Amino acid sequence: MGPNVSPRNREVFGSLIRHLHDFAREVELSIDEWMAGVIFVNAAGQFYTMTRNEAQRVSDILGLESLVDEIAHTVLADGKVDPTSSSILDSFWSPHAPSRSREAGSSIL
Repeated sequence: MGPNVSPRNREVFGSLIRHLHDFAREVELSIDEWMAGVIFVNAAGQFYTMTRNEAQRVSDILGLESLVDEIAHTVLADGKVDPTSSSILDSFWSPHAPSRSREAGSSIL
């Protein structure tokens, strides 16, 4: 990280790197397993467009979005209450998706 990285970003990314390295050691990650992960991340990135963000969907599927939302709302509530998460839409919801017919047998394509 360069000298222009904010202290908070330095803390977050430093911790991410430490935990990622701890994970690899814990599971004794093989080269083939690591490469499968690299291929997965690259494939998700290749699908990205302004209207299709597969990395965000992966984050949703892994439960990270819901966890961050829960943490953020706990912090906003000063930790004294158990807030309701604002993440009520499923992981495949997209704010700019076209409307689809609700008739039985209609196509989603």
